[in-house]
Amino acid sequence: MTATSDSSAADSVLPRRQVLADDVYDVLKDWLQSGHIEPGSRVKIDTLAARLAISNTPIRQALGRLEADGLVHKQPYRGFVAASLPDRKTIADMYECRLLLEPPTAARAAAAVREEDLAFLRAHAGADERPQDSADLDALVKADELLHGRLATMAGNTVVADTLERLFARSRSFRSFYTREGAVHTTRLEHEAVILAVSQGDGPAAAAAMTAHLEAAAERMLGSLA
Repeated sequence: MTATSDSSAADSVLPRRQVLADDVYDVLKDWLQSGHIEPGSRVKIDTLAARLAISNTPIRQALGRLEADGLVHKQPYRGFVAASLPDRKTIADMYECRLLLEPPTAARAAAAVREEDLAFLRAHAGADERPQDSADLDALVKADELLHGRLATMAGNTVVADTLERLFARSRSFRSFYTREGAVHTTRLEHEAVILAVSQGDGPAAAAAMTAHLEAAAERMLGSLA
């Protein structure tokens, strides 16, 4: 067999393996964030491989990526363990980080706004009523994350966008504040204030609106743990 045919054969196999690894990563990430894999529990590679009817290799690959995301940890003699839920201080620290990053990001987004950006932001501003089931809650959480991520993208800062995605992954299981009375409507109003400032190209107002939103969200988040 020639070198050229060897290369062609490899090219036809590698993409399929990559797709499988990505699919496994997505499934395990969803299970970890939804609580389907309980926080602090041991993540058994053999069990997961049997459940998904695949080999151990893509499971190990996915867990390596999830470890980088902070969703699992590798412990001596135990293997991979699902991350524990963040405590109050960790959540407060996450919002402190977001307050450092997102207000100036919103200000920069206001200087580069386009109509398609505004349409996206308005579509993901949130709902007016509390979620009725887990699907509604998942949709609200995803919309919130997409809105904040889009602002970072508009600002042209991929580092902020990547950082936010990691913070969202760690805090997603605590987004239950959306089920509290009035929280969903209040969040929507806060988002709309940010969007209005961005739409007007008013950087300082966008930064101020984002600051107010994150401070209030932190209070709601921590209040949901009481």
